[in-house]
Amino acid sequence: MTTPIETRLPSGVRPQSYALTLTPNLADFTFQGEESISIEVVEPTTHVTLHALELEISHCEAALPDGTVLQATESVIDEDAETATFTFSRPIPRGSAALNLRFAGTLNDQLRGFYRSQYVDADGQPRYLATTQFEATDARRAFPCWDEPAIKATFQVTLVVPSDLVAISNMPVESEAQAQSGAKAVRFAQSPRMSTYLVAFVVGRMSTDNQKTLGLDREDALAYGIEGLIQAVDNYDPERGTTFASFAIRRIRGSILDAIRRMDILPRSLRKSAREVERANLELAAMLGRWPTLKELSLKLRMPIDQVRSIAGHSGSRLVSLEKMMGETSAEGGTTPWEAPDTDELADPAAAADKKAAMQLLGAALSSLSSRDQKIVQLRYGRSLPFHEIGRLMNLSESRVCQLHKRILSSLHKRLKHDLETAA
Repeated sequence: MTTPIETRLPSGVRPQSYALTLTPNLADFTFQGEESISIEVVEPTTHVTLHALELEISHCEAALPDGTVLQATESVIDEDAETATFTFSRPIPRGSAALNLRFAGTLNDQLRGFYRSQYVDADGQPRYLATTQFEATDARRAFPCWDEPAIKATFQVTLVVPSDLVAISNMPVESEAQAQSGAKAVRFAQSPRMSTYLVAFVVGRMSTDNQKTLGLDREDALAYGIEGLIQAVDNYDPERGTTFASFAIRRIRGSILDAIRRMDILPRSLRKSAREVERANLELAAMLGRWPTLKELSLKLRMPIDQVRSIAGHSGSRLVSLEKMMGETSAEGGTTPWEAPDTDELADPAAAADKKAAMQLLGAALSSLSSRDQKIVQLRYGRSLPFHEIGRLMNLSESRVCQLHKRILSSLHKRLKHDLETAA
């Protein structure tokens, strides 16, 4: 496996805003995209370099304020540096311009970039949704961009999706219009200036919460979010070393989640039954190598199919954290409802032994890291600190911490892959 080269982009061109349109296809797990990036050119240049990874870029042009359009005459993709460089026939003059691109990509299954995630609906049928995980530098897998945390811009996202699917992004919906072939174009309001890794969107067959399974309708959620924003304005302290956007997002999210926790309308008995169904679903999936049918769940739980379907329907709406999905356990020491089960919790001694051996290999890989890298891992995953806080504690810039974090994960992945292949 080739370790990516950490590439800092030239400082002669900087983005000011992105107008991004994405059309995901959950049938063949691909997406089409186009974007117009408002850029500021510091010095005249014939080359523009930005980050791009696992994307096929079919078109690039620079539109100037006087109406002139410069077509890119050459494009060079550097897979190791994860960049795309475009050459123009004459220099783009100093000042403002727009970089217009068309591209395509794959909804991968690697939990990074713009990826697909599988779940099971109330009828026990597998479904997919498309979602994002851009931290620290994986926005480049979804759209060409200046993918460095220190380089901030505004974002206006439009998602073109089938009319029966729901689209969600960072900002509230600004408009919704009919598109071709029965699709709809959902346009979201422009974001504040922020880093690329904060951009997020989800497309899937999600509940609109008409039954209030989350305890909040859209208007209530917006109201609680505004309360959180007001709290952020009142309590923000720039001397703490965090941006207002990052601080406000945490306050808004916390205000909404607190409201949901206070308004849980499901009885405790139903909550308990829902956990039992979820646990049985995960255990059967681990044993069968696929998601179980309602009949199989019914037999395992010794419960009528209609009752299983009803319980699954009531418990189908939830808020999940990808970080928790990847690493946390419940207070009782077992798996939480959003986790896959630990293999040694199932009745399989061989699987438990394999897990123990894998954990030993992981421990050895972590021990091989330098003291600085070990500290970054401990602060990030042991204390769940954001990159800017880690940088403050270690006297490093946020961008440098992101670079080191990505290199550490790549190094661990390469080491573990080699050790596991050797052990096998």
